[in-house]
Amino acid sequence: MTFFSDGNQAMLQKLWEKYIYKNSFHAMLGNKNIKIHQEIQDGSYDVVLIMGGFAQSHLPIDSLYQAARALKPGGLFINLMTKMYLDIVEKLQGLEPLMRKMEIEGIWQKVDIFLDGEEKQGVYHIYRKI
Repeated sequence: MTFFSDGNQAMLQKLWEKYIYKNSFHAMLGNKNIKIHQEIQDGSYDVVLIMGGFAQSHLPIDSLYQAARALKPGGLFINLMTKMYLDIVEKLQGLEPLMRKMEIEGIWQKVDIFLDGEEKQGVYHIYRKI
């Protein structure tokens, strides 16, 4: 299953043409009080992976709540992004504080946060749904 936020219609069309995933969804992200999509039940996925979704603020940081809602208890949330965006994109400066806030709220528990050694250093956030 893959999921595309609004504005990625061309990517979604390519996905359908290649039939890479059995299910795909197109919906808006960013309202923490709304389910991601009517067909996605809360607590139904083992893993939610966001790769480059927060680059230059493509996704609003509140979409973390929607990702967590989709996870089963014990499920993993994994976010991979270029570290410099956390410093240079104003909207993303609240991303890691929001992740910590969600820990305090009892939504998930940090598994690991680490950096890779590449030229454009990546950061990996890994959390487990409680």
